[in-house]
Amino acid sequence: MLRSKLLIPALALGFACGAFAQVGTTFCAATANSTGLPASLTGSFGSGTGSGLHLEVQDGVPNQIGYFLVGNEITPGVVISSGLLCLVGTGSAQIYRYNVAGTPQNSVGVFGNRGTLENVVGTSSVGSGFDVPSIIPAGVSLPIMAGDTWNFQLWYRDTAVMSGNSNFSNGLSVTFTPAQQRLGMVLIPSGTFNMGSMASRAPYFASADEQPVHSVSISNDFWMGQYEVTQDEYQTLMGTNPSHISGSQLPVSVVTWDNA
Repeated sequence: MLRSKLLIPALALGFACGAFAQVGTTFCAATANSTGLPASLTGSFGSGTGSGLHLEVQDGVPNQIGYFLVGNEITPGVVISSGLLCLVGTGSAQIYRYNVAGTPQNSVGVFGNRGTLENVVGTSSVGSGFDVPSIIPAGVSLPIMAGDTWNFQLWYRDTAVMSGNSNFSNGLSVTFTPAQQRLGMVLIPSGTFNMGSMASRAPYFASADEQPVHSVSISNDFWMGQYEVTQDEYQTLMGTNPSHISGSQLPVSVVTWDNA
């Protein structure tokens, strides 16, 4: 439980997604779908969750479902329905589906009336596309590491052609480098930890809110400020400074739960 007189960590301070430079190299040209256009996959770094990579797809078929595929190698294309898949399982190439229900590894979306893939499973910070998590959904999950190159495509339905028909976007090859590190922030990985205490003295004061020791799971990676939020940063974002002891570079204090 956060108490009003405790200092708070830097909870990203509204570092919301804005315009981010497009990243990656395209491969595997997309085939036109029933709208007459090929679905176009692009990526950008700067999303607030997971690996930091955000994927978007335009020019899809309205009201049709799709999800992302990821592979460690680009392979020669194989025609499936109306599209070309260039992430094919071989002796060395692995392909994985980002559609693990109920997890951050679920990328399912539906194309809106304007052909934009709209996220329907809560795994995008902007409502469309997909925030790529830091874990590849393999049988044994694979963490995305700095220096890794992963390759992405979107599979989607196109039933206007015929029942059960599908297609693919172009491919996008992305290398994850240390440059994606948010300045002044650290990545908090998903996982499970024990929280609370049975101590009868400070800092828990035998509070029922802190006891007993219990297991807590974090399902999504997230970025957190390396240092406390300064009063100047808080003032810039919130327009007020509740601290009792003023100082622009001192940590902000006396912050309510809601304002934190």
